[in-house]
Amino acid sequence: MRLLQQRVIIWKAEHDAILSGLTNDISDLKIQCSQIRESHLEIDRSVKFVNTCYEEIKNKFDEIQKLRKENDDRTVQLEQYIQDLQLQSRPATIELRNVPQKTKETADDLVAVVSAIGKVVDIAIEPSNLRDLYRLPGISGTPRPIVAEFISVPKRNEFLSNVRRYNKERPITDKLNTASIGVPGDKKPIYVDEHLPPSKKKLFYDARTFAKANKFSCWNSHGRILLRRDSNDLNEKPIQIKSAKCILALTKKQ
Repeated sequence: MRLLQQRVIIWKAEHDAILSGLTNDISDLKIQCSQIRESHLEIDRSVKFVNTCYEEIKNKFDEIQKLRKENDDRTVQLEQYIQDLQLQSRPATIELRNVPQKTKETADDLVAVVSAIGKVVDIAIEPSNLRDLYRLPGISGTPRPIVAEFISVPKRNEFLSNVRRYNKERPITDKLNTASIGVPGDKKPIYVDEHLPPSKKKLFYDARTFAKANKFSCWNSHGRILLRRDSNDLNEKPIQIKSAKCILALTKKQ
């Protein structure tokens, strides 16, 4: 009997020790859970703070993008306004490209070039019809463009019209060229167009490059750069190229 009582006492002591240990473990777990919960709350607060900061940054970014677009649009408008002023300041001017340059070339030589072209396209050009003639700066090794300013817009328009009609009536190999005006050496094409301001020259060049690659016709009229697909449909309306974005949009459609 005494032995049984001793065993019960020992078992109870062991059981109490186990319960005490479990109680301590549970207390530790509660503390850890509380710490984890607090940590989660801190993380949640941090996430909310980051989200708030992100929204603020996103709103500021969107506002900056909007202002940038408005500034870009305004810049395009100002550039167009400047181009219009430049065109209005020289409405009677044309540009001749790819005409070989003489050594010690004089103004009389340039007058002779314009007169020779006029003779080929059936319009008489006298020195008195021209207000100014000069060559623009150009790329080394290539003929510098000639700028010719007529005394009147009608005379300039008649000259351009005759050149375009002459070229339209002939195959590519027989369009206006150096041999046509008696320049010795290899036959090279001569290009006659309205004189565009520098800001539009690059755009006109890009438009011509696109036209050659995609079977379009390209020309300029009264300062407008125009494209039209080469086809037999005479009713197809030309496309006005106002900026590089227009060429990019057409390129994506090809």
